[in-house]
Amino acid sequence: MLGNIWHADEMKIKTKPEDWAWLWHVMDNETRYMVANLITKHREDADAEGIFKKAKVHSSGKKPEYMVTDGLQSYKGAFNKVFYDHHRSSRHVRAAGITEAKSNNNMVERLHNTVRDREKVMRGLQNKVTASEFNDGFKAFYNHIRPHMALNGETPAQRAGIDLKLGRNRWMGMIQKGAEHQRK
Repeated sequence: MLGNIWHADEMKIKTKPEDWAWLWHVMDNETRYMVANLITKHREDADAEGIFKKAKVHSSGKKPEYMVTDGLQSYKGAFNKVFYDHHRSSRHVRAAGITEAKSNNNMVERLHNTVRDREKVMRGLQNKVTASEFNDGFKAFYNHIRPHMALNGETPAQRAGIDLKLGRNRWMGMIQKGAEHQRK
């Protein structure tokens, strides 16, 4: 079960020797589950709206009570389009900085460092398609395979109560699940 505070942020990634793209993430505060990710060419309102819509779909329509973002102007309009309702059941919080514990975006920034560590050894990504494939694979790895120190060795999926029954060797279990899915 996802928590009530989500974090969103974007980072610049290299796609070709002379080209760049934006990698967006939405992450749950309580479970550290990566709810959604997206690759875009720009970081405009439509791009921010895209990551929020994807997060809403991937969470089965759940809305966070609070969405914490940095100061990027695109988030405000996108948040209002995707999550706002007349009950104000969901609120947008702009990160107050690294010292304000309840409203900082350190958690998703740390996720970006993890992504950057992997992307760096790959020396960038060839194009938007390969960047998207990397992004999807990394999300599965991060959520279901990689144990998290802050979660006492659990994966974000385990903390969120999502059990894919991958077994002891989660990599092998994930490969087998993928193969089963391909056969259907």
